[in-house]
Amino acid sequence: MSPYTSEVPLRASHRYIARLLKTDFKSDRVRPDPDALDRVSTVFTQLGGSWADLFLGSIEQVGLLRNVITAAIKTDVLPRKPKWS
Repeated sequence: MSPYTSEVPLRASHRYIARLLKTDFKSDRVRPDPDALDRVSTVFTQLGGSWADLFLGSIEQVGLLRNVITAAIKTDVLPRKPKWS
């Protein structure tokens, strides 16, 4: 049985993205699933992002990740919860 749940993502990058969604974007309507988090992570690294630098506190990397998350929300890469839930 996998220890992964949507509340406690397995990878550090997924946990960081989920935390940004909850704190900075205050987005209760976004449902981050593992595939969408992988896509955000992949795009971040393709645009020159470095997880190592981000975890060391690079504000440039945080800004890049926020831009990627914003684009992912606008293009529905990060699936939304239904309005009735």
